[in-house]
Amino acid sequence: YPIQSGGRIVKFKEDSLLLSVGDFRKRTEAQNLDSDIGKIIAISKTDSGSRIVSIGHRNPQGLDYSDNGDYIISTEHGPAGGDEINLNLQHKNIINFGWPISSYGVHYFSNAVNDDGHGGDIDRVIEDSPIYKSHSEYGFEEPIKYFDISPGISEVKFIDSNDNDFEFIVSTLGTHDTIKKPFMNHLIHYKYNLNDKNLKTIKKYYVGERVRDVIINKIINKLFFTGETTGIIGFMD
Repeated sequence: YPIQSGGRIVKFKEDSLLLSVGDFRKRTEAQNLDSDIGKIIAISKTDSGSRIVSIGHRNPQGLDYSDNGDYIISTEHGPAGGDEINLNLQHKNIINFGWPISSYGVHYFSNAVNDDGHGGDIDRVIEDSPIYKSHSEYGFEEPIKYFDISPGISEVKFIDSNDNDFEFIVSTLGTHDTIKKPFMNHLIHYKYNLNDKNLKTIKKYYVGERVRDVIINKIINKLFFTGETTGIIGFMD
């Protein structure tokens, strides 16, 4: 059932990889430490051993690791609303990002499982998925950014990072309706200060495409992206 599957792979440390795994709509598995569902895991490149890095993920589609700062950033599709940007500064411990206990979105309509619809039902209650409107009050890590109207957040890549702050870019999917959903079909450049936990939007670039993947080539100082709406490869200096 290839829905909410996550599935990003990036380099991690010198000897391992990071893999994001969605919850496949098996919500409670995201909190089950005996399951890899709804997790970000580290996999050894030498012996294939693995360990859980973080739990409580719904559909973590963007993922990156900073060598300079030694931290992990990920993006995550919320339900109806509630897309997140998450930061993990303590990856030696298992960090819990809260799903399906906490989320700033609301559940889909009950028939979404039949047509993959994305409409939200504010009155829908699921007993084992209360999605409280706080993470920290329930012992979970808060996102550094969440969206009330989900842009269909996708890839995330560090541009620069150090001990005090870092810059990164995220891509979004969604439709062409950027009036009602102003962050869709964009590349968005952010800067985050670690000391005051302040996130600043540097610039957003409308590209008119569902941007699934992003690669930054630091040797030639260019960003490349794939636009799946019309099937293009684009670049930015």
